[in-house]
Amino acid sequence: MAALSYPQKSKAIEYHQQEKGLHVGSFTNKQRKQLQHEFKLHMEKYAKGLIGKGSDHTKVVIWDDMMILRCEGFLTEPERFIATTVSGVNLVKESRMEIAKQFATDKVPYIEEFLGASCIHQTFDVEADKDFWIHVMVFDKLLIETK
Repeated sequence: MAALSYPQKSKAIEYHQQEKGLHVGSFTNKQRKQLQHEFKLHMEKYAKGLIGKGSDHTKVVIWDDMMILRCEGFLTEPERFIATTVSGVNLVKESRMEIAKQFATDKVPYIEEFLGASCIHQTFDVEADKDFWIHVMVFDKLLIETK
């Protein structure tokens, strides 16, 4: 598997982190939108590099102290076929949950460093019959300014 480059911090985010310190303050709404977009692109590259297919729809939401990653249409054609039966749904879910666990191992430390916050709780789920995956992370501080 080819190594993926991480999203580059925008100049606004670098300035923000230099001004307030990496672990102090929170992102503005404009910075939050930029981060969401950068993480969305990174997620799509990660999925394509890992299994050769990205999701049809990826959404990243950063709000309060949480980051939510949501992907739809990420199953391969063989997985979609397997997921047409009850036992197949369970099999695809089980295999995709292993990929989700590996994603958490690979990417959560990077996300923590990028955001300047520690992940204190996370959960993920795969609904193979709906071709849907979600990963929710809760951090130890507010990530955005809510002014």
